[in-house]
Amino acid sequence: DADLTSICNGGRSGPRCHLCPEAHWRKGTACKPCQTGTGWLRNWKLILAVVLQFWGIFKSYKQQGQVTTGAKIMFLAIVSFLQVLFALSKLPLKWPVALKDLFDILLIPFGYETLLELIEFKHDCFFGSDFILRVVRDVCLPLLPFANFAVLGVLFILVGKRLHMPFVLNVVACIYMGLFVNLSLLAGTLFFGEEMPNGKYFLKYHPGVEVDTGEWQQALPMSFAAVGIYCCGFLAYTMYGVCRAPKLVADSETFCEQYDFLVADVRPECFWWSVADLGFGFSLAFAQTFSSNLYMQMYISMTLILAFIMLEVNVKPSIHVKVNRVSIALKLSTLVFLFFATAFIDTDIVDMGPERSLFGIALLTTFYCCMAVVLCRVTWALYMRFVVRLKAKNMKAAYRKQAIFHKIVGLPIADFATRLECMTEPDIRMLDYMMDVCLAVF
Repeated sequence: DADLTSICNGGRSGPRCHLCPEAHWRKGTACKPCQTGTGWLRNWKLILAVVLQFWGIFKSYKQQGQVTTGAKIMFLAIVSFLQVLFALSKLPLKWPVALKDLFDILLIPFGYETLLELIEFKHDCFFGSDFILRVVRDVCLPLLPFANFAVLGVLFILVGKRLHMPFVLNVVACIYMGLFVNLSLLAGTLFFGEEMPNGKYFLKYHPGVEVDTGEWQQALPMSFAAVGIYCCGFLAYTMYGVCRAPKLVADSETFCEQYDFLVADVRPECFWWSVADLGFGFSLAFAQTFSSNLYMQMYISMTLILAFIMLEVNVKPSIHVKVNRVSIALKLSTLVFLFFATAFIDTDIVDMGPERSLFGIALLTTFYCCMAVVLCRVTWALYMRFVVRLKAKNMKAAYRKQAIFHKIVGLPIADFATRLECMTEPDIRMLDYMMDVCLAVF
Protein backbone atom coordinates (compact mmCIF):
# COMPACT_ATOMS: atom_id res chain seq x y z
CA ASP A 1 0.00 0.00 0.00
CA ALA A 2 3.04 2.30 0.19
CA ASP A 3 4.44 4.41 -2.60
CA LEU A 4 5.64 1.96 -5.27
CA THR A 5 7.37 4.51 -7.49
CA SER A 6 10.79 3.23 -6.45
CA ILE A 7 10.14 -0.22 -7.96
CA CYS A 8 8.47 0.91 -11.20
CA ASN A 9 10.58 0.58 -14.35
CA GLY A 10 11.25 3.25 -16.93
CA GLY A 11 10.37 6.19 -14.72
CA ARG A 12 6.75 5.06 -14.31
CA SER A 13 4.90 5.94 -11.13
CA GLY A 14 1.55 5.73 -9.39
CA PRO A 15 -0.59 2.72 -8.40
CA ARG A 16 0.19 -0.31 -10.55
CA CYS A 17 2.89 1.82 -12.27
CA HIS A 18 0.31 3.23 -14.70
CA LEU A 19 1.68 6.78 -15.01
CA CYS A 20 4.39 7.61 -17.54
CA PRO A 21 7.12 10.20 -16.93
CA GLU A 22 6.63 13.80 -17.98
CA ALA A 23 6.53 14.38 -21.76
CA HIS A 24 5.73 10.70 -22.40
CA TRP A 25 2.55 8.86 -23.42
CA ARG A 26 1.44 5.34 -22.65
CA LYS A 27 1.29 2.78 -25.46
CA GLY A 28 0.38 -0.63 -24.08
CA THR A 29 2.83 -1.35 -21.27
CA ALA A 30 5.52 0.95 -22.68
CA CYS A 31 6.06 4.71 -22.38
CA LYS A 32 6.86 6.58 -25.59
CA PRO A 33 8.34 10.08 -25.71
CA CYS A 34 6.15 12.89 -27.00
CA GLN A 35 7.64 14.12 -30.26
CA THR A 36 8.08 17.86 -30.38
CA GLY A 37 7.26 19.98 -33.38
CA THR A 38 4.15 20.67 -35.42
CA GLY A 39 4.81 18.60 -38.52
CA TRP A 40 1.72 16.89 -39.92
CA LEU A 41 3.69 13.73 -40.66
CA ARG A 42 4.30 13.17 -36.97
CA ASN A 43 0.60 12.42 -36.48
CA TRP A 44 -0.13 10.81 -39.86
CA LYS A 45 -1.82 7.74 -38.32
CA LEU A 46 -4.26 9.90 -36.38
CA ILE A 47 -5.00 12.05 -39.44
CA LEU A 48 -5.53 8.96 -41.61
CA ALA A 49 -7.93 7.49 -39.04
CA VAL A 50 -9.98 10.73 -38.94
CA VAL A 51 -10.19 10.82 -42.75
CA LEU A 52 -11.18 7.14 -43.01
CA GLN A 53 -13.93 7.33 -40.42
CA PHE A 54 -15.30 10.52 -42.03
CA TRP A 55 -15.31 8.77 -45.42
CA GLY A 56 -17.10 5.79 -43.83
CA ILE A 57 -19.83 8.06 -42.45
CA PHE A 58 -20.28 9.75 -45.84
CA LYS A 59 -20.36 6.39 -47.65
CA SER A 60 -23.00 5.05 -45.25
CA TYR A 61 -25.13 8.13 -45.79
CA LYS A 62 -24.95 7.81 -49.58
CA GLN A 63 -25.97 4.14 -49.41
CA GLN A 64 -29.19 4.86 -47.52
CA GLY A 65 -32.25 3.45 -49.24
CA GLN A 66 -30.36 0.56 -50.81
CA VAL A 67 -31.02 -3.09 -50.02
CA THR A 68 -28.62 -4.60 -47.47
CA THR A 69 -27.02 -7.79 -48.74
CA GLY A 70 -26.79 -10.98 -46.73
CA ALA A 71 -22.99 -10.81 -46.81
CA LYS A 72 -23.03 -7.40 -45.13
CA ILE A 73 -25.40 -8.63 -42.42
CA MET A 74 -23.11 -11.62 -41.80
CA PHE A 75 -20.16 -9.25 -41.48
CA LEU A 76 -22.05 -7.20 -38.89
CA ALA A 77 -22.84 -10.42 -37.00
CA ILE A 78 -19.12 -11.24 -36.93
CA VAL A 79 -18.38 -7.71 -35.66
CA SER A 80 -20.87 -8.22 -32.81
CA PHE A 81 -19.29 -11.59 -32.03
CA LEU A 82 -15.81 -10.05 -31.80
CA GLN A 83 -17.12 -7.31 -29.50
CA VAL A 84 -18.53 -9.95 -27.16
CA LEU A 85 -15.24 -11.84 -27.35
CA PHE A 86 -13.38 -8.65 -26.43
CA ALA A 87 -15.61 -8.14 -23.38
CA LEU A 88 -15.05 -11.74 -22.27
CA SER A 89 -11.29 -11.45 -22.81
CA LYS A 90 -11.25 -8.92 -19.94
CA LEU A 91 -12.24 -11.60 -17.44
CA PRO A 92 -9.41 -12.03 -14.88
CA LEU A 93 -8.35 -15.49 -16.01
CA LYS A 94 -4.93 -17.08 -16.44
CA TRP A 95 -5.05 -16.97 -20.22
CA PRO A 96 -2.32 -18.91 -22.04
CA VAL A 97 0.29 -16.78 -23.77
CA ALA A 98 -0.80 -17.93 -27.24
CA LEU A 99 -4.40 -16.93 -26.48
CA LYS A 100 -3.29 -13.54 -25.16
CA ASP A 101 -1.35 -12.93 -28.35
CA LEU A 102 -4.42 -13.89 -30.39
CA PHE A 103 -6.53 -11.42 -28.40
CA ASP A 104 -3.95 -8.68 -28.93
CA ILE A 105 -3.96 -9.20 -32.70
CA LEU A 106 -7.59 -10.04 -33.38
CA LEU A 107 -9.35 -7.69 -30.97
CA ILE A 108 -7.35 -4.47 -31.42
CA PRO A 109 -10.17 -2.67 -33.34
CA PHE A 110 -12.70 -3.55 -30.62
CA GLY A 111 -10.91 -2.08 -27.62
CA TYR A 112 -11.11 1.70 -27.74
CA GLU A 113 -7.92 2.12 -25.68
CA THR A 114 -5.91 -0.20 -27.91
CA LEU A 115 -7.43 1.41 -31.01
CA LEU A 116 -6.45 4.89 -29.81
CA GLU A 117 -2.95 3.58 -29.14
CA LEU A 118 -2.83 2.00 -32.61
CA ILE A 119 -3.61 5.31 -34.34
CA GLU A 120 -1.24 7.02 -31.85
CA PHE A 121 -3.73 9.34 -30.23
CA LYS A 122 -1.26 10.67 -27.68
CA HIS A 123 -3.66 11.63 -24.93
CA ASP A 124 -0.95 12.26 -22.32
CA CYS A 125 0.91 14.54 -24.73
CA PHE A 126 -2.22 16.53 -25.69
CA PHE A 127 -4.13 16.73 -22.40
CA GLY A 128 -1.88 15.33 -19.68
CA SER A 129 -2.34 12.23 -17.54
CA ASP A 130 -5.31 13.47 -15.50
CA PHE A 131 -7.89 10.69 -15.00
CA ILE A 132 -10.91 13.01 -15.19
CA LEU A 133 -9.88 14.19 -18.66
CA ARG A 134 -9.67 10.57 -19.80
CA VAL A 135 -13.23 9.98 -18.60
CA VAL A 136 -14.38 13.13 -20.40
CA ARG A 137 -12.74 11.81 -23.57
CA ASP A 138 -14.50 8.44 -23.17
CA VAL A 139 -17.86 10.11 -22.59
CA CYS A 140 -17.47 12.29 -25.69
CA LEU A 141 -16.29 9.55 -28.08
CA PRO A 142 -19.83 8.28 -28.92
CA LEU A 143 -20.67 11.78 -30.15
CA LEU A 144 -18.18 11.39 -32.99
CA PRO A 145 -20.85 10.43 -35.61
CA PHE A 146 -22.77 13.63 -34.81
CA ALA A 147 -19.58 15.66 -35.17
CA ASN A 148 -18.95 14.06 -38.55
CA PHE A 149 -22.46 14.89 -39.74
CA ALA A 150 -22.05 18.47 -38.50
CA VAL A 151 -19.00 18.85 -40.75
CA LEU A 152 -20.75 17.01 -43.57
CA GLY A 153 -23.78 19.29 -43.23
CA VAL A 154 -21.61 22.37 -43.65
CA LEU A 155 -20.01 20.87 -46.76
CA PHE A 156 -23.44 20.06 -48.18
CA ILE A 157 -24.61 23.63 -47.61
CA LEU A 158 -21.54 24.96 -49.41
CA VAL A 159 -22.48 22.96 -52.52
CA GLY A 160 -26.16 23.95 -52.28
CA LYS A 161 -27.55 20.74 -50.75
CA ARG A 162 -28.99 19.67 -47.42
CA LEU A 163 -28.69 16.52 -45.40
CA HIS A 164 -31.81 14.35 -45.22
CA MET A 165 -32.36 14.11 -41.45
CA PRO A 166 -34.08 10.66 -41.40
CA PHE A 167 -31.06 9.21 -43.22
CA VAL A 168 -28.71 10.92 -40.75
CA LEU A 169 -30.55 9.47 -37.75
CA ASN A 170 -30.63 6.02 -39.33
CA VAL A 171 -26.87 6.04 -39.99
CA VAL A 172 -26.16 7.04 -36.38
CA ALA A 173 -28.58 4.36 -35.15
CA CYS A 174 -26.88 1.73 -37.33
CA ILE A 175 -23.49 2.68 -35.83
CA TYR A 176 -24.82 2.51 -32.28
CA MET A 177 -26.62 -0.74 -33.06
CA GLY A 178 -23.56 -2.41 -34.58
CA LEU A 179 -21.19 -1.28 -31.81
CA PHE A 180 -23.59 -1.42 -28.88
CA VAL A 181 -21.51 -3.85 -26.80
CA ASN A 182 -18.45 -1.61 -27.13
CA LEU A 183 -20.65 1.43 -26.49
CA SER A 184 -21.88 -0.13 -23.24
CA LEU A 185 -18.33 -0.96 -22.17
CA LEU A 186 -17.17 2.57 -23.02
CA ALA A 187 -20.00 4.25 -21.13
CA GLY A 188 -19.60 2.05 -18.06
CA THR A 189 -15.83 1.96 -17.68
CA LEU A 190 -16.10 3.04 -14.03
CA PHE A 191 -18.26 0.04 -13.14
CA PHE A 192 -15.79 -2.66 -14.20
CA GLY A 193 -13.35 -3.45 -11.41
CA GLU A 194 -11.10 -6.34 -10.53
CA GLU A 195 -9.85 -7.42 -7.13
CA MET A 196 -6.14 -7.21 -6.36
CA PRO A 197 -4.29 -9.68 -4.08
CA ASN A 198 -4.42 -7.09 -1.26
CA GLY A 199 -8.24 -7.01 -1.43
CA LYS A 200 -8.54 -3.63 -3.14
CA TYR A 201 -10.50 -3.09 -6.34
CA PHE A 202 -9.02 -1.28 -9.33
CA LEU A 203 -10.68 -0.41 -12.63
CA LYS A 204 -10.05 -2.75 -15.57
CA TYR A 205 -9.93 -0.01 -18.19
CA HIS A 206 -8.10 2.54 -16.00
CA PRO A 207 -5.61 0.32 -14.15
CA GLY A 208 -4.26 3.00 -11.84
CA VAL A 209 -7.61 4.09 -10.40
CA GLU A 210 -8.93 2.47 -7.26
CA VAL A 211 -12.67 2.02 -6.80
CA ASP A 212 -14.37 4.19 -4.14
CA THR A 213 -11.55 6.72 -4.02
CA GLY A 214 -11.99 10.46 -4.46
CA GLU A 215 -11.17 10.66 -8.17
CA TRP A 216 -13.40 7.64 -8.92
CA GLN A 217 -16.33 9.25 -7.10
CA GLN A 218 -15.68 12.55 -8.86
CA ALA A 219 -15.91 10.91 -12.29
CA LEU A 220 -18.83 8.59 -11.43
CA PRO A 221 -21.65 11.05 -12.38
CA MET A 222 -20.21 11.32 -15.91
CA SER A 223 -20.28 7.54 -16.29
CA PHE A 224 -23.87 7.38 -15.03
CA ALA A 225 -24.82 10.09 -17.52
CA ALA A 226 -23.09 8.21 -20.37
CA VAL A 227 -24.93 4.96 -19.56
CA GLY A 228 -28.22 6.83 -19.28
CA ILE A 229 -27.83 8.74 -22.55
CA TYR A 230 -26.01 6.33 -24.85
CA CYS A 231 -27.27 2.95 -23.60
CA CYS A 232 -30.66 3.53 -21.98
CA GLY A 233 -31.41 6.50 -24.26
CA PHE A 234 -30.74 4.59 -27.45
CA LEU A 235 -32.66 1.59 -26.12
CA ALA A 236 -35.64 3.87 -25.38
CA TYR A 237 -35.35 5.40 -28.88
CA THR A 238 -35.42 1.91 -30.39
CA MET A 239 -38.39 0.83 -28.24
CA TYR A 240 -40.30 3.92 -29.35
CA GLY A 241 -39.70 2.94 -32.98
CA VAL A 242 -40.83 -0.62 -32.29
CA CYS A 243 -44.05 0.58 -30.63
CA ARG A 244 -44.82 2.92 -33.52
CA ALA A 245 -43.77 0.57 -36.32
CA PRO A 246 -47.04 -1.40 -36.74
CA LYS A 247 -48.96 1.82 -37.36
CA LEU A 248 -46.47 3.88 -39.38
CA VAL A 249 -44.36 1.42 -41.34
CA ALA A 250 -46.91 1.21 -44.17
CA ASP A 251 -48.08 4.85 -44.08
CA SER A 252 -45.02 7.00 -43.37
CA GLU A 253 -42.04 6.98 -45.72
CA THR A 254 -40.11 9.18 -43.30
CA PHE A 255 -40.55 6.64 -40.51
CA CYS A 256 -39.22 3.85 -42.72
CA GLU A 257 -36.19 5.94 -43.63
CA GLN A 258 -35.46 6.91 -40.02
CA TYR A 259 -36.00 3.43 -38.53
CA ASP A 260 -34.66 1.40 -41.43
CA PHE A 261 -32.25 -0.29 -39.01
CA LEU A 262 -35.29 -1.85 -37.28
CA VAL A 263 -37.25 -3.30 -40.18
CA ALA A 264 -34.94 -3.62 -43.19
CA ASP A 265 -33.12 -6.86 -42.39
CA VAL A 266 -35.65 -8.82 -40.33
CA ARG A 267 -38.87 -10.63 -41.12
CA PRO A 268 -41.96 -8.40 -40.81
CA GLU A 269 -43.28 -10.19 -37.73
CA CYS A 270 -39.88 -9.81 -36.02
CA PHE A 271 -39.70 -6.00 -36.13
CA TRP A 272 -39.12 -6.05 -32.33
CA TRP A 273 -35.90 -8.06 -32.62
CA SER A 274 -33.60 -5.04 -32.34
CA VAL A 275 -34.82 -4.38 -28.79
CA ALA A 276 -34.01 -7.98 -27.79
CA ASP A 277 -30.59 -7.72 -29.46
CA LEU A 278 -29.77 -4.47 -27.67
CA GLY A 279 -30.93 -5.90 -24.35
CA PHE A 280 -28.71 -8.92 -24.85
CA GLY A 281 -25.66 -6.81 -25.69
CA PHE A 282 -26.19 -4.49 -22.73
CA SER A 283 -26.74 -7.37 -20.28
CA LEU A 284 -23.70 -9.25 -21.52
CA ALA A 285 -21.50 -6.15 -21.33
CA PHE A 286 -22.55 -5.47 -17.73
CA ALA A 287 -22.60 -9.13 -16.64
CA GLN A 288 -19.18 -8.57 -15.05
CA THR A 289 -20.66 -5.94 -12.71
CA PHE A 290 -23.41 -8.14 -11.24
CA SER A 291 -20.99 -9.86 -8.86
CA SER A 292 -17.36 -9.62 -7.83
CA ASN A 293 -17.08 -13.43 -7.93
CA LEU A 294 -15.49 -14.66 -11.16
CA TYR A 295 -17.55 -17.86 -11.21
CA MET A 296 -20.74 -15.85 -10.92
CA GLN A 297 -19.67 -13.54 -13.76
CA MET A 298 -18.99 -16.47 -16.08
CA TYR A 299 -22.17 -18.37 -15.18
CA ILE A 300 -24.31 -15.27 -15.69
CA SER A 301 -22.69 -14.72 -19.10
CA MET A 302 -23.29 -18.36 -20.07
CA THR A 303 -26.93 -18.19 -18.99
CA LEU A 304 -27.54 -15.00 -20.98
CA ILE A 305 -25.95 -16.45 -24.11
CA LEU A 306 -27.83 -19.74 -23.81
CA ALA A 307 -31.18 -17.98 -23.29
CA PHE A 308 -30.60 -15.73 -26.30
CA ILE A 309 -29.58 -18.69 -28.48
CA MET A 310 -32.84 -20.46 -27.57
CA LEU A 311 -34.79 -17.31 -28.44
CA GLU A 312 -33.01 -16.84 -31.76
CA VAL A 313 -33.43 -20.50 -32.74
CA ASN A 314 -37.19 -20.20 -32.22
CA VAL A 315 -37.63 -16.77 -33.83
CA LYS A 316 -35.12 -16.89 -36.74
CA PRO A 317 -35.43 -13.11 -37.20
CA SER A 318 -33.35 -12.44 -40.31
CA ILE A 319 -34.80 -12.49 -43.81
CA HIS A 320 -31.74 -14.50 -44.87
CA VAL A 321 -31.62 -18.12 -43.70
CA LYS A 322 -27.82 -18.22 -43.84
CA VAL A 323 -27.58 -15.11 -41.64
CA ASN A 324 -29.66 -16.85 -38.96
CA ARG A 325 -27.37 -19.88 -39.12
CA VAL A 326 -24.20 -17.79 -38.92
CA SER A 327 -25.51 -15.72 -36.02
CA ILE A 328 -26.55 -18.79 -34.02
CA ALA A 329 -23.25 -20.53 -34.79
CA LEU A 330 -21.26 -17.51 -33.55
CA LYS A 331 -23.21 -17.39 -30.30
CA LEU A 332 -22.71 -21.12 -29.83
CA SER A 333 -18.98 -20.56 -30.36
CA THR A 334 -19.06 -17.89 -27.65
CA LEU A 335 -20.79 -20.30 -25.30
CA VAL A 336 -18.22 -23.03 -25.99
CA PHE A 337 -15.45 -20.46 -25.50
CA LEU A 338 -16.82 -19.65 -22.03
CA PHE A 339 -17.13 -23.34 -21.13
CA PHE A 340 -13.46 -23.96 -21.86
CA ALA A 341 -12.42 -20.63 -20.31
CA THR A 342 -13.38 -22.01 -16.90
CA ALA A 343 -10.22 -24.12 -17.14
CA PHE A 344 -8.16 -20.91 -16.81
CA ILE A 345 -9.62 -19.79 -13.47
CA ASP A 346 -6.89 -19.34 -10.90
CA THR A 347 -8.28 -21.46 -8.06
CA ASP A 348 -5.54 -20.24 -5.71
CA ILE A 349 -6.99 -16.73 -5.81
CA VAL A 350 -10.67 -17.23 -6.64
CA ASP A 351 -12.72 -19.01 -3.99
CA MET A 352 -16.27 -20.08 -4.73
CA GLY A 353 -16.94 -21.42 -1.25
CA PRO A 354 -19.32 -18.68 -0.01
CA GLU A 355 -21.42 -18.91 -3.20
CA ARG A 356 -21.44 -22.70 -3.51
CA SER A 357 -24.93 -23.07 -2.01
CA LEU A 358 -26.19 -20.22 -4.19
CA PHE A 359 -24.88 -22.00 -7.28
CA GLY A 360 -26.74 -25.15 -6.21
CA ILE A 361 -29.99 -23.20 -5.90
CA ALA A 362 -29.41 -21.61 -9.31
CA LEU A 363 -28.72 -25.04 -10.82
CA LEU A 364 -31.94 -26.51 -9.42
CA THR A 365 -33.94 -23.47 -10.51
CA THR A 366 -32.54 -23.74 -14.03
CA PHE A 367 -33.30 -27.47 -14.13
CA TYR A 368 -36.92 -27.02 -13.00
CA CYS A 369 -37.44 -24.13 -15.43
CA CYS A 370 -36.14 -26.25 -18.30
CA MET A 371 -38.39 -29.13 -17.28
CA ALA A 372 -41.37 -26.77 -17.11
CA VAL A 373 -40.61 -25.47 -20.59
CA VAL A 374 -40.28 -29.03 -21.94
CA LEU A 375 -43.56 -30.05 -20.30
CA CYS A 376 -45.37 -27.04 -21.75
CA ARG A 377 -43.97 -27.74 -25.23
CA VAL A 378 -44.98 -31.42 -25.08
CA THR A 379 -48.47 -30.52 -23.88
CA TRP A 380 -48.85 -27.98 -26.65
CA ALA A 381 -47.61 -30.46 -29.24
CA LEU A 382 -50.14 -33.07 -28.08
CA TYR A 383 -52.90 -30.47 -28.17
CA MET A 384 -51.94 -29.46 -31.71
CA ARG A 385 -51.67 -33.10 -32.74
CA PHE A 386 -55.07 -34.34 -31.56
CA VAL A 387 -57.48 -31.49 -30.75
CA VAL A 388 -56.57 -28.88 -33.35
CA ARG A 389 -56.01 -31.45 -36.08
CA LEU A 390 -59.43 -32.96 -35.36
CA LYS A 391 -61.04 -29.54 -35.58
CA ALA A 392 -59.25 -28.84 -38.84
CA LYS A 393 -60.47 -32.15 -40.26
CA ASN A 394 -64.06 -31.39 -39.26
CA MET A 395 -63.87 -27.86 -40.64
CA LYS A 396 -62.52 -29.13 -43.95
CA ALA A 397 -65.31 -31.70 -44.29
CA ALA A 398 -68.02 -29.19 -43.37
CA TYR A 399 -66.64 -26.44 -45.58
CA ARG A 400 -67.01 -28.65 -48.64
CA LYS A 401 -70.81 -28.50 -48.13
CA GLN A 402 -71.09 -24.85 -47.11
CA ALA A 403 -72.46 -23.84 -50.52
CA ILE A 404 -75.35 -26.32 -50.23
CA PHE A 405 -76.00 -25.27 -46.63
CA HIS A 406 -76.09 -21.62 -47.69
CA LYS A 407 -78.57 -22.26 -50.49
CA ILE A 408 -80.97 -24.40 -48.44
CA VAL A 409 -80.93 -22.78 -44.99
CA GLY A 410 -79.98 -19.23 -46.00
CA LEU A 411 -77.15 -18.94 -43.47
CA PRO A 412 -74.51 -16.38 -44.61
CA ILE A 413 -71.17 -17.92 -45.54
CA ALA A 414 -69.31 -15.66 -43.06
CA ASP A 415 -71.46 -16.89 -40.15
CA PHE A 416 -71.07 -20.46 -41.33
CA ALA A 417 -67.26 -20.13 -41.33
CA THR A 418 -67.33 -18.64 -37.83
CA ARG A 419 -69.38 -21.52 -36.46
CA LEU A 420 -67.02 -24.09 -37.92
CA GLU A 421 -64.49 -23.33 -35.17
CA CYS A 422 -66.85 -24.81 -32.54
CA MET A 423 -67.63 -28.04 -34.39
CA THR A 424 -66.70 -31.43 -33.00
CA GLU A 425 -67.10 -34.95 -34.40
CA PRO A 426 -70.79 -35.36 -33.36
CA ASP A 427 -71.56 -31.94 -34.87
CA ILE A 428 -70.15 -32.93 -38.23
CA ARG A 429 -72.17 -36.16 -38.25
CA MET A 430 -75.33 -34.23 -37.43
CA LEU A 431 -74.55 -31.76 -40.22
CA ASP A 432 -74.16 -34.63 -42.71
CA TYR A 433 -77.50 -36.08 -41.59
CA MET A 434 -79.29 -32.71 -41.96
CA MET A 435 -77.77 -32.27 -45.40
CA ASP A 436 -79.13 -35.64 -46.50
CA VAL A 437 -82.60 -34.83 -45.14
CA CYS A 438 -82.70 -31.42 -46.83
CA LEU A 439 -81.50 -32.79 -50.14
CA ALA A 440 -84.12 -35.61 -49.96
CA VAL A 441 -86.92 -33.07 -49.40
CA PHE A 442 -85.83 -31.01 -52.38
